[in-house]
Amino acid sequence: MKTIKCIIIEDEPIASGILLDYIDQVPYLQVLGSYRSAVDAIPYMNSTPIDLLFLDIHLPVIKGLDFLKSISKPRHTIITSAYHQYAVDGFELNITDYLLKPYSFDRFLNAVARIDLSTNTVAQEVTPTGSGHIFISANKRKVKVPLSDIIYVEAHKEYVVIHTRESRIKSKMRLSVLEQMLPDTLFQRTHRSFIVSIDHLTSYDQSFVELPGKFIPIGKSYRQPFNKAIEKIAPVS
Repeated sequence: MKTIKCIIIEDEPIASGILLDYIDQVPYLQVLGSYRSAVDAIPYMNSTPIDLLFLDIHLPVIKGLDFLKSISKPRHTIITSAYHQYAVDGFELNITDYLLKPYSFDRFLNAVARIDLSTNTVAQEVTPTGSGHIFISANKRKVKVPLSDIIYVEAHKEYVVIHTRESRIKSKMRLSVLEQMLPDTLFQRTHRSFIVSIDHLTSYDQSFVELPGKFIPIGKSYRQPFNKAIEKIAPVS
């Protein structure tokens, strides 16, 4: 799980506030700064490595796309704009995503989930377990879920269901987003629809993982990464 270091360039205080609130709800996103113009952000960007830039289009002095063209060092960029007509120009500049205002938190999560730090500046590692829990949005509340209680996670279309010792917690988010929140020393993805707890694993073969009262499939494309991860965490004889 990597920390994605980001800055915001947005001249509208309300839009900037919404973005800061969304970022604050994603544990692996870290805001290093917020600026009302690209000119203000340049000195910081020249001196500090960042992974992700949230960029508005209509900015004072230098427009967002013109600023993007001037950046020499590659970094992920998510454009936030009320104008759809610049989307094509943005994607031609290899942006990660284009968020059309007003955008929902779910749409924001989908954009962030597309980021692959292996194609960009590598951010520092987050302490794997931190405080030993995560907070999940469910039923209009933030639910505290201890990592040790999670047995497996299952995707259901736009939702995930977290299966714990005592309950099932349903949250509207993508499995790939939740995957970023879980330390890979404790959890591994075995299928496009499943993430399993290594601590709760009782046995496995080439096709299935056995958990208490449950067999989870291992997808063909996940088989080799899963086996390597298990061997790295605990040697297999």
